[in-house]
Amino acid sequence: MKINFRVLWHWPVLIGLLLGGIALRWINLTNPPLDFHATRQLRSAVIARGIYYRWTANGLDASRRKTAVEIGKQQAVYEPPLLETIVAVTYLIAGGEYLWIARIYTTLFWICGGIALYLLSRRLTTSTPASLAALAFYLFCPFGVTASRSFQPDSFMVMWILWAIYALWRWNEEKNWAWTLGAGSLLGIAILVKSFALAILAPLIGIMIISAGKPIKTIKNKQVWAIIAICVAIPAYYYLLSIGKRSAGFFSFWSLSFTNLLVKPRFYLAWLNTAGSVVGKSTVFISLASCLLLPGRGKQLTIGFWLGYILFGLLTPYQFSTHDYYHLILIPIVAVSLTSVFTTISVQVQQQKRIWQVLFLFVLLAYLGYQSLLVRTNDFHEEIKGWIKMGQEIPRDGRIIALTHDYGLRLAYYGLLHVDLWPYTADFQLEALRNANQNGGQLQENEFKEFFLSRIEGHEYFLVTHFGELEAQPLLKTMLYEHYPIVKQGDGYVLFDLTNPLP
Repeated sequence: MKINFRVLWHWPVLIGLLLGGIALRWINLTNPPLDFHATRQLRSAVIARGIYYRWTANGLDASRRKTAVEIGKQQAVYEPPLLETIVAVTYLIAGGEYLWIARIYTTLFWICGGIALYLLSRRLTTSTPASLAALAFYLFCPFGVTASRSFQPDSFMVMWILWAIYALWRWNEEKNWAWTLGAGSLLGIAILVKSFALAILAPLIGIMIISAGKPIKTIKNKQVWAIIAICVAIPAYYYLLSIGKRSAGFFSFWSLSFTNLLVKPRFYLAWLNTAGSVVGKSTVFISLASCLLLPGRGKQLTIGFWLGYILFGLLTPYQFSTHDYYHLILIPIVAVSLTSVFTTISVQVQQQKRIWQVLFLFVLLAYLGYQSLLVRTNDFHEEIKGWIKMGQEIPRDGRIIALTHDYGLRLAYYGLLHVDLWPYTADFQLEALRNANQNGGQLQENEFKEFFLSRIEGHEYFLVTHFGELEAQPLLKTMLYEHYPIVKQGDGYVLFDLTNPLP
């Protein structure tokens, strides 16, 4: 039997791209999770360790185990700890707490999402090279590489969203019960992983269902209602029945409280700047234009994807203008949207002589190599030794309030020490933003003493490790150094005694 290599050439390219994406994300695999949004990563690490310690006591000090479990339980839960539980189960299988296991999982989730993106792209265009180019953009975007190896559920959510969209597309093609159940289940799981996936998916679901046939026929279609029922039922039990009050509180605080931002032009400029840091400002506009050139349902799908992204931003205005990882879903959106551009380029390349095709491929490989060089992280192994030592040196005979890094999570994870938190400057500004306060959140001198005394009530110590924040709060610095004795001082910290104020 004669093998047609012209038909099969894309398989080694596809496998090479996927393996390259994995290898790039596993560079410096065991680096501590301080390289990207350490607060978010350490929160997941603390929760995973708490779950793991609840399940095992082998070789563990009883006091350390109890403290770790308590710290894990103290973390506010607004979404099911699915990723953290998977990692904790793997700790049990591996026989120890190896934090780099989380990087392996989040990487594989992103790669698995890439497979769905490739399959979806193949249905948007007849050009295999264009689909491979979309996958390459998804896999080698520098921000995506860094974000998708971090210990947080966002790459997990993106994976489920992409497979859900692919299943919805296939349902639209086949209209059978297998794809009905598949689409409904995958949509529900995506929303369960992170509730904000609903905002991303809702416009897309609406457009895909409406485009499935005539309106009256669609309304009467049992498969349509089955998809909606399944995708609602899966997350509803958790978000409405299990943590209903917390879900309402989270939505009220982070969405409704910041609606005043939606009428301010600077919010949209901040949004564009943050999106630009993820994929590039020009790429955002090129991909938006490109999706309008896709044929038929491909155009409808990508427009629905963009509308979901916009709705997501309108529901989380503060995070969208300040947290770049909230824009992670933009990477697959842009990749899919660019397939029309990639298709046009592919046609032009195929019309060139072999020498120019080879040179074009060389330039592409050089670009991917350059993108890979942009993905570099500092080594944080030495830094965590300081946090471990700090946790051993700080006394535990009283409650501690602290101005410390990552909202106390570095101390919690590496020092196994729980502290109450003194607000950052950003927290004061956040509260002012919610209340449309014109003073920028700065406490006035006549307000500060009362706030300080109410905040430290019931605490024996005040710990400072974040000296940059202390400099940004001069009233706090003056209060501590002029009114309270230093009981202990070490590498990277100073501890004040609140029980014996200076005369």
